[in-house]
Amino acid sequence: MKALSASLVGGLGDMLSQIREVRETGEEMDSTRLRAVMFDGMCISGPGLHVGYSILERVIPCANRGSIRNAALQVIVDECIFDPAFIAAFFFSTGFIEGQNAWTETLPNLRRQFLPTLKGAWVTSAIFTPIQFFSFRYLPVSTRVLVVNCCDVAWYAAVSLGRHRERVAERLAAVSD
Repeated sequence: MKALSASLVGGLGDMLSQIREVRETGEEMDSTRLRAVMFDGMCISGPGLHVGYSILERVIPCANRGSIRNAALQVIVDECIFDPAFIAAFFFSTGFIEGQNAWTETLPNLRRQFLPTLKGAWVTSAIFTPIQFFSFRYLPVSTRVLVVNCCDVAWYAAVSLGRHRERVAERLAAVSD
């Protein structure tokens, strides 16, 4: 269920990102890209967050009215360790589904776009930090992925936009020519 919800959230986030791009370029939505983002949610992010949050709770317990310090530490780990790892995984999983060569296309794109994408993800994460803190401190681990997924619509939109930034720039250049 968590993987399915992450897939749907990722798809919704990518659709929001693509709607913006469609307005700018006039081109149609990219269904392969949408499937790639949904694949990441289903196979990488959803299961990864489930396992990651379970491990995090064992190492730094704070669920069900745990310590404020531990809840803050969990948020920091989520944003400073999980976000970069999931962004890198996102580039490779979506690149795989989109038919990119991992070494000649995805890796160079990751090198160019990782920091700008991470900055966008951090801005989005910062907006939702109070919700994350609340969910980490007051909710059981089993509900965290679902709560975080509600915020991740915006996170996925930011990450998908960063991941596909170069392609959008190419399309905009072609439209203006």
